Order: sequence, then C-alpha cells, then structure tokens
Amino acid sequence: MDLHNLLARQLSKHFGSVEAANHELQLFIKAVNEAYQQSDIDRGLLERSLELSSEELLRTNSELRESEEKYKALFSEGLDGIALADAETGILIDCNPALAALVGRERAELIGQHQKILHPPTEDQITFSPTFIQHLGEKAGQVLETQVITKTGEIREVEIKANLLQLRGRRMLQGLFRDITERKRMGEQLNEKLNELKIINDAAVGRELKMIELEKEVNELLAELGRKPKYK
Repeated sequence: MDLHNLLARQLSKHFGSVEAANHELQLFIKAVNEAYQQSDIDRGLLERSLELSSEELLRTNSELRESEEKYKALFSEGLDGIALADAETGILIDCNPALAALVGRERAELIGQHQKILHPPTEDQITFSPTFIQHLGEKAGQVLETQVITKTGEIREVEIKANLLQLRGRRMLQGLFRDITERKRMGEQLNEKLNELKIINDAAVGRELKMIELEKEVNELLAELGRKPKYK
C-alpha cells in the first residue's frame, strides 16, 4: 500500500509496520490513507485556485488602474466640459477644467454647489434645471440643447449628453457639455443670408414675370396699330 507520508509516520510510531495490524485495521488504515491523499489533492486544487484568483485579481486591478488613468486623462484634459452631480440632491461632486472654463469659474467655485449654478435662473422655483430632470428620466443618454451662464452673466449655448451612474452606492448623473455658441451663431447668420437670397430671387422672378407681361401688352398694342410685334 502506498501510504501517505504523515500516516506512514504515525503507523510506524504506534504499530511498527502496517503488516503488524490485523485485517480490519488494515482496511481502516486504507480508508484513512485515501482520505489523507484526497485531502492533499483538494489542498493542491485550492492553492492553485487561490493562485489563479490572485493572478486574476492582480490583472484586474492592473486593468482597473489603467482604465482609471485613461479616464482621469480624458476627464482633466478633455476639450468638452464634464460634470458629475448627485442625482438625488443635484450637488456637483466633481467637474473638469473645461467645464470650469466654459462658465468662467474655478473648479473650487463649482464643486459642492447645486447644478443650477451652471444655468440661467428661471422664474419658476424648480428643484433642478430642466435638462437635468429630463436626463434623469426619459431623455437619459440623449443630447439636449440648453444654455449655461458664466460668472459674468454671459449666456452660452450648449449641448449636454448625460447618463446615470452608480458610484460608491450613490446615483450620479454625469454630463458632457459641448459649447455650440459659435456654431449656432453661424447657423443663424446662414439662415439670414438664405432668407435674403430668397427675397432677392423672389423679387427677380417677379420682375421677370412683370417684364413678360409688359412685352405682351406692347405687342398687343402694336398689333392694333397694324404693326409687327416687337417682342417674341
């Protein structure tokens, strides 16, 4: 019988050898030996499992650190403004430098304030800004147009895309702010020019129709005088 090392030492201490034991005791020893060996197998599997789990945990932690570093880089260096607010209270938890620059404030002036500080005041005393409410509901993840107000009172046109997140057991709304003030201004100028062109074109078409009508009248008068038509 191939005995487990620990069991072999114990039997040697008490019996001298396995052969010295009677048949029933040998059967019992065999069962104990198998239990010892299975225990070694189980322990080996557990150790390997723990080793793999540790490796996976280290790899996961490494990937998480890498993702966190990428997020921090995008957050701090992004050209678009980013704000993170508590979905229940509306308090700004964090924002990036681009958002602070958009509204002409320091980050320290914004963090800890209600998100309504970012938007022009409204006549009705609503708890949150309209787009904040929409992004908490049926407009979650959608791009909405609205306005922000700077520290000096300047109104800027923006697009906001916001999504709900779970962060440390709290519901957060993360908003991405894009300044579209210049784009809207150019769009309005384009519409004005298109309207001017339409007016000019309509006037030109009107003049052309008037000329055709006058030429027809001249030809009719010439015909009455017995003369050849002047216009074709």
